Amino acid sequence: MTLTVKTMDLASRKYHLMERVMLLSEKELDKMETLLNKEILDPEVENAMTQRALQSEKDIKEGKVYTIEEADARLNQKLNSWK
Repeated sequence: MTLTVKTMDLASRKYHLMERVMLLSEKELDKMETLLNKEILDPEVENAMTQRALQSEKDIKEGKVYTIEEADARLNQKLNSWK
């Protein structure tokens, strides 16, 4: 495997994350494990994400897509409405 800047950046990010995890208290680590396990194992989350992905694929096949510019404009509109 040839290491690229992108993979080195990813490796560096993982290393720094591991360093931070090593400094966690037991209570903080328990919270982190609970969060990760819930996100991975929660059938409702898995089902919702699967349904969303399937709907997205259907929308793409039906041509229900936005250009990058349209998506950017929609996002900016929503962000501005929060101000």
